[in-house]
Amino acid sequence: MGCASSGMFRKRPQDVMLSPHILDTYIHLEKEIVREEQTAPAPALSHTLGRLDDLAIDLEAAQQRLSRFTRTPSGARDESLREVLIDLGVEKSPDVAAEHEEFIANINRQVLAQNEVDILSRRLEEAEEEVKMLTSKVNFLQGLYQQQDTLLGELFGEAYGSQEEKKLEDELDRLRSYRDTLAGGALDWREASSCVQGAVELLDRAVQVCKQLASQNAESRFHLATEARNCLQEAALGVQMAQALLPGVQFPYCSAREITTVLQVDQHSTLGK
Repeated sequence: MGCASSGMFRKRPQDVMLSPHILDTYIHLEKEIVREEQTAPAPALSHTLGRLDDLAIDLEAAQQRLSRFTRTPSGARDESLREVLIDLGVEKSPDVAAEHEEFIANINRQVLAQNEVDILSRRLEEAEEEVKMLTSKVNFLQGLYQQQDTLLGELFGEAYGSQEEKKLEDELDRLRSYRDTLAGGALDWREASSCVQGAVELLDRAVQVCKQLASQNAESRFHLATEARNCLQEAALGVQMAQALLPGVQFPYCSAREITTVLQVDQHSTLGK
């Protein structure tokens, strides 16, 4: 598009003809631009870069929380918790579980802290891949703009053809700004909706798994219980992410206090019972 100062109007040189080829090229460029603009890659990239920064901060905080624990020889994994339960004989005596409840809960908290690091690391990697994809789309769209400007410059020079053209281009820039603002808000809602939907699916899985516990042997109960616990944790983290995206929206039955309570219960769950 034209980028000269107002008051400068471009005139097509007399020896330049608007051939069918040039017109077809311009129309093709315009159609490509319209198609690429429909996905609003620039505001999507800005939104994802912001999410990337937030995830990096959250991951660093989660890693710091994990570092406060004294690592078990086998690491902060479910298998290490399983080994402790076997060594204590929790499966054979519920009284042992009660006696060592805080010790077991502390190892459980360590495993959950590692889970949080893993979840955030995965989401950070996904965001990084999304940034790469959106950066490519933005660069492609910018290339189309540049091609269009070059074509117009070759035909008309660097000035505007008329005051009306200048006015229309200013209006186009203003509308694009509005579109990008609206797109940013829509992206927040869309991502928050995705987080909540994912949380619902995880909670549903946790409920289904819990219903199977009573009919299983000790080994199966442990694996099912850890799966339910992990689903509950990731669901709670998903709701927290949705709340961070929409700070002005109240989530029914999902206040910060209620989510914290769920996570605390998850931390104190005695998986050996």
